Amino acid sequence: MKLSLKIKIRYSFMLLLLMLAVGSPSSYAASKMYCSTYTKTAVAQNAQNIENNCGYTGPRWSSDPEHHNEWCLNASGQTAQRENLARINQLAKCPGVQFPAGADKRCNIYSIVSIGQNKANLSTGCELSGPTWSSNYGHHYSWCLTASQELTNAQITARQRELDKCAQ
Repeated sequence: MKLSLKIKIRYSFMLLLLMLAVGSPSSYAASKMYCSTYTKTAVAQNAQNIENNCGYTGPRWSSDPEHHNEWCLNASGQTAQRENLARINQLAKCPGVQFPAGADKRCNIYSIVSIGQNKANLSTGCELSGPTWSSNYGHHYSWCLTASQELTNAQITARQRELDKCAQ
């Protein structure tokens, strides 16, 4: 399934939203894996800013991945989380940024995060496998529709722990 740039940007945005909702330790900022995700998310958020004519400017809204990666590697986890949250809050105020029409918001976010975690698994060579490590949106979305919020959060947290273990 080939995804448009707009959908990929939304996926990155949703991944970040859910990561912040689930929570992550401040030590992640020192991790190259975390900073890789942070960088891709920051650049994707700026692409949303540009695409939706939000008009945000300054270092926070750079399209340069090296700028964001270097900043992340030198920032504390709390500071990086605050910076991501600031971009999210600004984008949330931009009228052009919306969730896909008709999708169950919770399950859409869960599916996007699940696919994002599997992309991290594949790109870092962790070789984690099984049904939870699928890249199939429909698989995750269908499962989510029958699961509670607590169960979906637990699944995301468990996958993240496995990724963190692999990245060490």
